[in-house]
Amino acid sequence: MTKRREAGEQVDSSDIEKHKKDVFRMAALLDSGHRITLSDKLQTDLSAFVHTVSTQLPGKELFRAMGFPALNADALIARIKEVIGLA
Repeated sequence: MTKRREAGEQVDSSDIEKHKKDVFRMAALLDSGHRITLSDKLQTDLSAFVHTVSTQLPGKELFRAMGFPALNADALIARIKEVIGLA
């Protein structure tokens, strides 16, 4: 979505935020000992997401609202990297 917006397409920033939060919600459910094999396209997209979002991490309030107050964004980024083989 960010690339589409940078290319001039009309993309609402609230949609970008929603998708970012959705990824963190799903990442909270990942088993850190599990490995997922993704298609090349998904691997590339998720790698780009991790790189981009690493500078725009959500605060603790997101994780409290999700019912995971002990989690933090850095830990979830590390979990995503581990599970998809970016670590």
